[in-house]
Amino acid sequence: MVEALTCCYPCALPGAAIKPDTAALRASAAPCCDEGWIASQGKCYYFSEEEGNWKSGQNYCSSHAASLAANSSLEALNTAMHHKGPSDHWVGLRREPGQPWRWVDGAAFNHLFEIRGAGLCAYLDDGVVNSTGCDTERKWACSKLDGETGGKQRAPKC
Repeated sequence: MVEALTCCYPCALPGAAIKPDTAALRASAAPCCDEGWIASQGKCYYFSEEEGNWKSGQNYCSSHAASLAANSSLEALNTAMHHKGPSDHWVGLRREPGQPWRWVDGAAFNHLFEIRGAGLCAYLDDGVVNSTGCDTERKWACSKLDGETGGKQRAPKC
């Protein structure tokens, strides 16, 4: 019998006759995301069902040790969002009038994908990043490194 004693690796129950093969466990390691969060490329993503402006989305994410989805490739965002279905969600890109786009952590946006529109806050809409006014009500996408692992797989405790 196997039980998940950590969020990353299954382990044998104490006293069980069969012990897991730790090499096989390492090969099958899964990211450590909280319940309701989706793993994609070393990060965990949460897609809200409720709506709010850009700042309220960021506040919600911060309260869960995350930020609006930041420093992510469009591929990672789309892969995670695929599990939620099409809907528009705030992401962690914002700019001041006349200034370049920046991620919520202050990092410069690297222009790996296009941001459409003339707004000051960005959102993901069915695979495309658009921008609009930051006070618009929409859902939000949070991201953080997977679990307590800092984006790395945790060693088994078996």
